[in-house]
Amino acid sequence: WHTYWSNPGDSGLATKLEWTLPEGIRASAIQWPAPHPAPLGDLINYGYDSETLHLVNINVPADWPLTQPLVLKTKAKWLVCKDVCIPGSADLVLTLPVADSVQLDERHAARFERDRALLPQTLPAAASARFAIADGAFSLALADAALPKAQKVEFFPLAGDLVNHAAAQQLIEDGEEWRLTQALSAYYVVPPKTVDGLWVLTLADGTRQSHALHALPGAVAPVKAGDVAAPQTDSNPGLLLAMGLALLGGLILNLMPCVFPV
Repeated sequence: WHTYWSNPGDSGLATKLEWTLPEGIRASAIQWPAPHPAPLGDLINYGYDSETLHLVNINVPADWPLTQPLVLKTKAKWLVCKDVCIPGSADLVLTLPVADSVQLDERHAARFERDRALLPQTLPAAASARFAIADGAFSLALADAALPKAQKVEFFPLAGDLVNHAAAQQLIEDGEEWRLTQALSAYYVVPPKTVDGLWVLTLADGTRQSHALHALPGAVAPVKAGDVAAPQTDSNPGLLLAMGLALLGGLILNLMPCVFPV
């Protein structure tokens, strides 16, 4: 089961919060942590398959009375899917005391800290990004000298009509920059002036690190299927090893009591 990111991918709906707040109180948009690809048949969706907090900043005027509690009301709407999809909604109310110093709720502090660490970071100034669109494909280049080395790299666009989400992302690390090419969406119409999204790194220890990417138009050599890409998370064991494991599996199967007499 999974819920959805701000760009849900090929199908699905992003979680929404409709706020009813006291006068002078403002709620920010949801701060979305990096999603995971969620395959569904021939489709690829973007979302979350474990507990995820959708963080929101609540802005309170400096002259708000300390003796007046803050009553926050929101209507949450979401879609959770697996083989089928189930819409959900809830009317939520939270009453918070207002104080002149921070008072952490220890029951939830660790969960907030965990999910804040998953929010997109700002790219280093040296990590400039550019994009190009040609011959039915979107190409992206990102200077990565200021970023840690990654075992896996993923790009998640904010726009839902830019790329074919189910198409493979052709990736190559070329010198001190990554280049990525992916087929355009069937719904792509007008070239964007800028491209925004998340550049997500999976490091050697398995942790994920995401960066907010803002790319401007520029020259990008497309990555072709025959180009040698940097290794991703799943390493190729080699043909001989794969054949050996297949042979071993066949021997074990044929020696089982239910098969051997045959």
